[in-house]
Amino acid sequence: MIQTLTDDIAAWKPVAFVSHESARIACWNLAGREVGRWPVGRSRLLLPDGGCITRQREFAKLAATIDLHALGLDTAPVDLLVPTASARSRGKRAILHVWQDAILRKSFLIAERRLLVSSPCFTVLQMGCAHRPTQLSQERASTEMEAERVVRASVGLPEQDFSATDLVAWDNSWRLVRLARTVTEFAGTYRPAVPPCNQVTFGYPPLATRDEMRAFIGILPASAGVMRARRAIELGFDRAAYPMETALALMLSLDVDLGGFGLPRPTLNHPIVVDPRWRDLASQDCMEVDLAWDGVRLTMEYDGDDHHPVEDTEKAADDNERQNSLVAMGHMVLRVRYPQVADYSRLTLLVRQIAHILDFELVQPTDLQMVRRRRLHAALLGRGTTCG
Repeated sequence: MIQTLTDDIAAWKPVAFVSHESARIACWNLAGREVGRWPVGRSRLLLPDGGCITRQREFAKLAATIDLHALGLDTAPVDLLVPTASARSRGKRAILHVWQDAILRKSFLIAERRLLVSSPCFTVLQMGCAHRPTQLSQERASTEMEAERVVRASVGLPEQDFSATDLVAWDNSWRLVRLARTVTEFAGTYRPAVPPCNQVTFGYPPLATRDEMRAFIGILPASAGVMRARRAIELGFDRAAYPMETALALMLSLDVDLGGFGLPRPTLNHPIVVDPRWRDLASQDCMEVDLAWDGVRLTMEYDGDDHHPVEDTEKAADDNERQNSLVAMGHMVLRVRYPQVADYSRLTLLVRQIAHILDFELVQPTDLQMVRRRRLHAALLGRGTTCG
């Protein structure tokens, strides 16, 4: 593998290679724009030593010449890749992460001259390979301890009966779930609330499907980071149309060890093609449902004010017609609103109902798994999250 800039961008050096969380944000702000990709010739390169920005002052100088606000990157230090450990640093303008593995074809989007942004697939790989701490900072540990005590008190467990190791284990578990959520957002059809707009919007093509992510990572040799990225891709979903679908699908289907309920995985926005025999019973030839367990003809529709405005009576009538059509064709339809999932006890009732219809035996969680479940519920579905 060659450690150099290719001829097409060599004249730009030094170049800033945006990565990790900053790339996640920037990818959404580049959506819909005609941007080039790099590299396009060689199948694999190494990050160019001497060709990329490796110092805080270098990036500050570049930042003064480009519109970071339009990319959503002007409110926090920007994550950048550097080729050597000696260049790793953290400052007010940038956080420099070491990347010494291969740069695959089309790993970057050319956002600006001298500013390349990691593609969605490469961003997922980076997040999977990110360093996992073996201990938390003092400030973070204090915050996590208080959160742990609150959850334990709410479920009747001793408030002090946990260790620093338990907090680190939860932190690593939550990192994996967040990555699965990022996978689902990239593979979905809505734009999450990212700077600078910080508003959820709908009706976009996926930035990258899970199959595209699998193909990108699939050629790499197995390592701990690659395996975490692959696992996050498998935990994620395609075709999510809004944040609640993402959060609810993850909460229902994630392994009990990760804090989920461990239900069989649904399909999101599943198309149900009407059999000609039932055409006179249906309002449409093909109907999409929010969540579906197709093997048992169980569907779930989430009625959220953000996506299905309650004052839209015509839309409500269409939804009722669609539900009546599904029931007439033998489907079971569950309808859900936000208070049913934001309240933990009401969510567990919904889970028991789904399990009963699926004839699925739920796993009884241990005390530790129950604490993780309550914390995951608060993080994904609790009031104050972007789903509500």
